[in-house]
Amino acid sequence: EEPLFHYLGAGLAALAGVSLFTVRLLSAFFGVFSLAALYRFARRFFRAPTALIATLALAVSFWGLMFARFKLRNLSTLGLMLLAFDYFLSPLISSPHPVTLSPRHRVKAFLAGLCLALSLYTYFAARVVPLILLAFCLYLLLFHRETFRRHWRGFALTFAFAAVLTAPLVWAVSRVPGGEARLSIVGGPLQALLHGDFAPV
Repeated sequence: EEPLFHYLGAGLAALAGVSLFTVRLLSAFFGVFSLAALYRFARRFFRAPTALIATLALAVSFWGLMFARFKLRNLSTLGLMLLAFDYFLSPLISSPHPVTLSPRHRVKAFLAGLCLALSLYTYFAARVVPLILLAFCLYLLLFHRETFRRHWRGFALTFAFAAVLTAPLVWAVSRVPGGEARLSIVGGPLQALLHGDFAPV
């Protein structure tokens, strides 16, 4: 399993003691962290009113409330994913014309790679996150080539740094027999769809 949530839970238990409250506290933290990350991301790209509405919707949603009460690691992906998106995309707004990577853009690229890697260390569904960013890069390449030309170095740096950080996880998963069994169970409907069977989906 991706270990980050479990390691954080073990550290919290070591500091605060083993109890039901401690077990739920980490999930509650990630629930609040997700709200803050959503507000930061949405405010940067869609302004404050939209950010407030989106954050309020997540704060009172069934899934947001439920997962913030249970010790389930999937909630920890959301905030890290949103921060990765924020750092990855913000240079397009703050500096629309860079041709070379400035130190500030390098820092944002590294932070995006760090958040991307941390999300991959939390839950297997986070493997879709790099695909979303790659799809966005492909969109820029096809329809906004000049923008892609100005920012591709930062994008490449993000993916390279994330790849280096996640290499130990990839190596560990590849050495565990049946390590992908959970993914094959949850991804069964998608596998069937790839083979032309629409019924499970």
